[in-house]
Amino acid sequence: MPKENFEAFKNNVRAEFVENMEFPIEDSSLIMKLEILENYAGTEYDDICISEVFFNDRFVAQRSGSHPPIERVYENNDQTALLLDDAEAEGKVVLRDSSRIVSLMQVSSDKQWGIITTMPLEIEGRAETLYHLIDLVNQEDVTVQIEKISGKSVSLGMVFEEGDHDQLYLDYYDGKIELKY
Repeated sequence: MPKENFEAFKNNVRAEFVENMEFPIEDSSLIMKLEILENYAGTEYDDICISEVFFNDRFVAQRSGSHPPIERVYENNDQTALLLDDAEAEGKVVLRDSSRIVSLMQVSSDKQWGIITTMPLEIEGRAETLYHLIDLVNQEDVTVQIEKISGKSVSLGMVFEEGDHDQLYLDYYDGKIELKY
């Protein structure tokens, strides 16, 4: 992009920001290039919608619409599923795996994230226990996404740690990642 086009672009973005945003604009800016690793065909539009962005030490999950507050997170009786109760229904299945034992280890204080462990239901000898980060709002396991993007394995052990200003961190053996919506 020629420098004059870049300057015009930057000025237009700044003017639109000042006009539409309530918080102050910073004196510096960052323009980045994103590489889209995967995409899925949409049902209505022929464009790209970015649902999650990961910045080194931060995982930002996208909310898909409004969600009722989560009231309770728990395992089913035979420990093969993770369930939640919210204002709309009880016993919503977040994750089910009939070949593995599912154990709920920790739920964040805002009830938006959970940590579970899984291990084979039928064990012959040693069993590998894996940790999973569960996005309770979107009801999905995001462990593989974090590992793929960061290049680090987080499934060997993790806990939540809360920061001073309501931040939530996923603390794992090789580092720490802030979790955001």
